[in-house]
Amino acid sequence: MVVKQRATYILEKIMVKAIRIHEFGGPEVLRWEDIDVAEPGPNELLIRHNVTGFNFLDIQVRKGAYPVLPELPAVLGTEATGIVEQVGKELHMHQPTLVHILKHV
Repeated sequence: MVVKQRATYILEKIMVKAIRIHEFGGPEVLRWEDIDVAEPGPNELLIRHNVTGFNFLDIQVRKGAYPVLPELPAVLGTEATGIVEQVGKELHMHQPTLVHILKHV
């Protein structure tokens, strides 16, 4: 309970930003925006990113040239490292936990 309250406090006090695209194209379609962060679902983690990666694959997605494209608006980036802030009800992890994420598109 204490950890959940701490994570909720963090979300309320820190502005969450992301670079998103609302259409495919060149670098001009990248937008620095505030985003809403939902509570994690039963099998999800809420992770505070310390480092994120932006690779050639992300450039291809931004251009609309990758074979598998996300629904728009989309946040680009396929790698991240961070700290687990909240754990879904059906997951069993001890906090704080450092994680590295590699998302396959």
